[in-house]
Amino acid sequence: MESIETKPTFRGKFIPLPTDAAARMGSRFLDEDACRIYFLRWLHGSLAYCPKCGLWLRGSHAHRFWAGDKVRCPECRKAFSARTGTIMAGSPVTFAGAFTLALFIGLGMDDQEITLWLGCSRDMVRGWRERFRQVGEGAAA
Repeated sequence: MESIETKPTFRGKFIPLPTDAAARMGSRFLDEDACRIYFLRWLHGSLAYCPKCGLWLRGSHAHRFWAGDKVRCPECRKAFSARTGTIMAGSPVTFAGAFTLALFIGLGMDDQEITLWLGCSRDMVRGWRERFRQVGEGAAA
C-alpha cells in the first residue's frame, strides 16, 4: 500500500480524494490525526509555505502548520493555517468529518443517505460534494 504522504496518480493525472479514500486509509479513517495528515498531504504535498509570500516554512513554523495550528509567516507576518486557501478553509468540519464525507461520496451514496448517516444537512453535503468536484476538476487540468 502506498504511503498516505504521496498523491495518487493514474497515467500522470491526480486521482480525486473521494474515489481513493477508503482504500488508502483503511481502519484509520476515523482517527482525527490520521485524517489531518492525509488531508494536509493531499492538499499541500510535502511542503508547508506561506500563502501570501510563498516562503517555505521550516522548524517550529512548519511543525505548527502540519499540526493544523495557526502560523505567522516570519517573512511577511501573515497569519494562516494549513486550511487557508483550501477546501477546508472556513469550515468547522473536522478532518475526520471531511474524510467521512469524501468516503461516502466516493462510495456513491446520495445526499439523503449521507445526511442520515452523519446527522448533517443536505446543504452541507451538497456543498462538500461541490468542493470535492472542483478540486478534482482543478487537478485534472
